[in-house]
Amino acid sequence: MAYAVCAILNTEPTSANLNQAKDGHYPDVPLPRDNTTSIDALNVLRCVQANGYPNSTLVGLEDGGFLAFLPGVEEAFNTSYVRNVSACNSIYGHHMLVSIQSGTNFEDDTHPIGTLADIISAQTRIDGIARATRIPRIQTDLQTTSSQRLERRTSSYYYSYMADDSSCGSYEMFIDTTDMCQDNNKNSFASFRAENPSALYKLDLTLWPHHDCLKGGSHTYTLSPKYTMPCTKRKTYSWFGALKDDSCFGANPSQACVTKNVNVYTGIYKAWQLIVEGKYS
Repeated sequence: MAYAVCAILNTEPTSANLNQAKDGHYPDVPLPRDNTTSIDALNVLRCVQANGYPNSTLVGLEDGGFLAFLPGVEEAFNTSYVRNVSACNSIYGHHMLVSIQSGTNFEDDTHPIGTLADIISAQTRIDGIARATRIPRIQTDLQTTSSQRLERRTSSYYYSYMADDSSCGSYEMFIDTTDMCQDNNKNSFASFRAENPSALYKLDLTLWPHHDCLKGGSHTYTLSPKYTMPCTKRKTYSWFGALKDDSCFGANPSQACVTKNVNVYTGIYKAWQLIVEGKYS
């Protein structure tokens, strides 16, 4: 069932003037934690509101246990709408699953709860939100371990598991370079999951139901360091990941961050592409 977002009044913030604090800020004392995701969710919602999120933003529960945000913009990718949710979830979410959807309607797999203002005012406790799972095996990220000495890394990598079926039963593993539009598949995938091998930096992963990474309609997920997200059913042609200290992470980077590195499907794979791009089947 589609759910339309309320019209955003002109007096409410836009992506251009949302608070640009480095890691988000919170001007008040958060609600005391009780180790439930419902209280953590309220603190995340209060945080994004304090950082300028529109009160008319719709909040919902996406299949898989994701707290979903619908700010009502045509394309949320690489805007403050994503950055603020990502930052607030890092502070108050404790590895809670969150997503940011583009457009004016929730996708069919998302159950609407209410507006940001109404949920905060009523202190509505949203049940069913899940947390990401820590990666069980040891991963090594040589670039990340030395990245504190660098200004901004050009790119690193993350793991994506793209499947033709809806339950990740038959998947292809990709070791994807960050800051690159991954668009080298002729056909769409039906489901995916992802892992963030970085020990220090969160990952923002955005997916599109079409080629090119630039046509709108994005769906973004945030993932804590050394954590993995569950299998998620979503039609996907192209995707884009960035770690927090990458040059393309955050609000409104240059469009060149997407267009300069596009991993385009050509119909054939060469040996060097299999090695550099890390594509395994």
